[in-house]
Amino acid sequence: MATSALFSQSISANFQTDMEGWTSHQTTVEWANLFAPMNDRGGISFARENADENDAFLFIQKELLELLPNARYRITFNTSWLAWLETTAFPISVHVGAMNEFPTETIEITLDYEIKVLDDDGETVLKTVHPVENRTKIRFNNENFVVAGQLTPNENGLAFTQNINNFDNAFYVNTNDEGRLFLMIGIETENPKIENVFLNTLRIVLREVPKTQEVQEDEKIEEDEEKTEENKVEEDSKEMSSRT
Repeated sequence: MATSALFSQSISANFQTDMEGWTSHQTTVEWANLFAPMNDRGGISFARENADENDAFLFIQKELLELLPNARYRITFNTSWLAWLETTAFPISVHVGAMNEFPTETIEITLDYEIKVLDDDGETVLKTVHPVENRTKIRFNNENFVVAGQLTPNENGLAFTQNINNFDNAFYVNTNDEGRLFLMIGIETENPKIENVFLNTLRIVLREVPKTQEVQEDEKIEEDEEKTEENKVEEDSKEMSSRT
C-alpha cells in the first residue's frame, strides 16, 4: 500500500521594512531601524529600560492557520541577530518554541536553564536560572520550547552578528483540530536594560512526522536539511558583518 507524502513548510523573513506578520504584545518589541551605519534597513528590536513583571521575557509570535489538523511537526529555527552589548553585559538567551493554543492570561516558563556569567573573580561559570513567579512568561515545556543559544558580548565591545539555531535540539509539536500553531521567538537576560538587540533574519522549517514515530531522525536527511538552512541565513549574516 502506498503511503502519502509527509507535509513540510518553510517560513523566511528578513524584516527589512516591517515585522512581516510577527507580532508582540510588548510595546518595546517592535520593528525599528538598525543603529548606524546600518540604519538604512531595519529589524525587530528587543528592548527594555528595566526588567519588571511586564517585560521580563521579551518575545514575538506568529500564528499559522493552514497546517494539517492533528498532525505532529518537527520544527527547527535558524536566526541571525545583530547586537551591540557592553563588554560587562550578561549573555542574552534566545528561546524558540511553538504551541497550538496561545494563553490569554499571565503565563510562565516551566523549565530551568543555564547561562554563562562572570563570578566575582572574573571567571566564567554556569548559573542555573529558575522560573520566577509573578513574571509574564510563556508556559512551554521541554518538548516544544528550547534555549537555542546565547548572544554573548565580544571582548572589544563592538557590534556583532551571530547565527543561532536549534538544529541540535529540534522539538516536536502537535497541531490542534484547526491545524493551528503559534511560533515563538524570545530573549531573556539578567541585564536590567536591553538595547541594540535586533533579530535580522530567520528561517523556520516545519516537517511533518508520523505521530507514532519516536523522536529519532534519519541523520543524513536531517544533516542535509539543516546545512541548507544554515547556509541561507549565513548569506544574510555575512552581508551584515561586512557593514559592521
